[in-house]
Amino acid sequence: MKYRPELDGVRAVCILFTVANHMPGAPPFINGSVGVDIFFALSGFLITTLLIAEKNETGSVKLNSFYVRRIFRIMPLYFLTIFLYILAACANSMLLHRSDELMDVLKAFPLLLTFNGEYRLDNFGFGHAWTLGIEEKFYLQW
Repeated sequence: MKYRPELDGVRAVCILFTVANHMPGAPPFINGSVGVDIFFALSGFLITTLLIAEKNETGSVKLNSFYVRRIFRIMPLYFLTIFLYILAACANSMLLHRSDELMDVLKAFPLLLTFNGEYRLDNFGFGHAWTLGIEEKFYLQW
């Protein structure tokens, strides 16, 4: 499959909508969930296209190789982000004498480590991880 730069533009618009949706005072026509939905659809399209191309070229799909590629593409940055979030929560706790955010992320930690962030309670830390949990389950189902 050749590189499709127009999909980068669609991804950028999705990211802008999602980020803008989380900002105070965002206009009502900015709907971050639309951006997330489109991003999920694009991800599914790209992953499916790659797997179908592999099947057409080789006659089979090597799922082990697929999962290893996904692991090395997603996990390093994901775990780095969680680590940085915990550091920021620790700094917030020490500097502002507020431990609530640190406690929330520590309560959510087992769910975050296992890509089950979508099952965390609403007030438990690092809420944005739910999308990766959904995406990882898509890979397993696929």
